[in-house]
Amino acid sequence: MAGHSLGEYSALVAAGALRFDDAVYAVHERGKFMQAAVPAGEGTMAAVIGMEREPLMQITKRVSESGHAVQLANLNAPGQIVISGTVEGVQAASAAAKEEGARRVMPLNVSGPFHSALMEPAKEQLRNVLTAIEFQNARIPVVTNIHATPVSNGEELRQGLVEQLTSPVYWEDTIRFMIREGVDTFVEFGSGQVLSGS
Repeated sequence: MAGHSLGEYSALVAAGALRFDDAVYAVHERGKFMQAAVPAGEGTMAAVIGMEREPLMQITKRVSESGHAVQLANLNAPGQIVISGTVEGVQAASAAAKEEGARRVMPLNVSGPFHSALMEPAKEQLRNVLTAIEFQNARIPVVTNIHATPVSNGEELRQGLVEQLTSPVYWEDTIRFMIREGVDTFVEFGSGQVLSGS
């Protein structure tokens, strides 16, 4: 099993590691914590098309060192990476990416800088919520967002959900790992075809 960002909760339910009602409660709380972590209008995200991760990582590092936080947030597919950070940081990194060869940069209509260090204030609150919830060892391993490796241990899966708030989603790596393991059929659950369409 695997789930992109919020979808990791669905993957844990499907894998038998987390009860459905506990997942719904945790997701609701997570949303509140993430919303409160950064004041509205101060953080954002953008999708960078046509640039690989290493040059884009160098751009975000340079911009962050100049005082405007920005980092890789979702490594979705080859040449499709989402960056996240302050509005100024994302704008500066977007401009630099276009100058250095990105085919296109699309600002995303989101309410915050998700999967970035700016979400740090939400981590301890989410940890407290998840600590009060029972996690089982997964019946089917879950390839986690933060490491793109399979995990079955319930405590490790719990910790992964906490770390996920400030860590990139290594989705391309997740799919590549599953293909190397011989997976040849992927079924996307959810509204629309956000993942399979990329």
